[in-house]
Amino acid sequence: MYSTVGTGPWPLPEHVITVRSPASAANLGPGFDVLGLALDAGEITIDVEPAQETELVATGEGAASLPCDERNRCLVALRRMHGGPVRIRAHSTIPLERGLGSSAAAAVAGLTAGAVLAGADPDALPIDLILAQAAEMEGHAENAAAALLGGFVVAGPGLPVTRLAVPEAWRFVVAIPRHPINTSAAREALPGSWPRDAVVRNLGRVALLVAAVACDRGELLAAALDDELHQPYRTQLFAAWEMARSAACAAGAAGVVWSGAGSSLLAILDRADAAPVLRALATTLPDADVRETRPSPGTTVVT
Repeated sequence: MYSTVGTGPWPLPEHVITVRSPASAANLGPGFDVLGLALDAGEITIDVEPAQETELVATGEGAASLPCDERNRCLVALRRMHGGPVRIRAHSTIPLERGLGSSAAAAVAGLTAGAVLAGADPDALPIDLILAQAAEMEGHAENAAAALLGGFVVAGPGLPVTRLAVPEAWRFVVAIPRHPINTSAAREALPGSWPRDAVVRNLGRVALLVAAVACDRGELLAAALDDELHQPYRTQLFAAWEMARSAACAAGAAGVVWSGAGSSLLAILDRADAAPVLRALATTLPDADVRETRPSPGTTVVT
């Protein structure tokens, strides 16, 4: 039985598993398919329990358009860990196709719930297994790693995942436009190859950005957040991008990047007042939901 009715939250049985996985921003400028940041700009919450037959109720963002049956991403992910019938109640506050990692959050939430149902200790989750399965589902690991582990992550293909705490003095402003950008279209906008010099410069920026996070060197952000591998090619999909970036930087942001494949933008501030940046982005993107956001600690499990 599947449905998309109701608004949640719901009265829960005594032995339910609740998993919450946050939104995330990938790439962060130069770190194409490698860097990610968990954000409290939204989350997916799933309540799961064993049942006689599978039942799925989905509400919130995407409930009206995403499959609410065995194709549902949370359920597909859960099935990779646990094959028995379950009752799932899922609620999402992460906008779809805005570059905020809704797909990765759903995968991580389902995989985590499935692992716990299969006997994993909620306080000692099989992190490597969950990340490997999520990366296989997503095609890349940075959003899933950020959603699972929280904070700032480095998650290159086939490499160990590294998590870093984000400097507490840094501030973040996200602008979420009303109109989505299809991830496939964003991928198709990219060239088949890049000039060697551009790749080398981006490698330097990635190293600089990781150093800025690890050492709380906010003064490095302006140089580290530039990109030559994906953002310039996607400008055609979001004409207001350059104007929004210029306005936010003039208002005090150290830099502005696409969140994943867009259409959301993320402004990063080093010890600066967020209010002027909020106003600048709201003015240049009048149809966007502009708000301050904070790094998320990652996925949580309550049993």
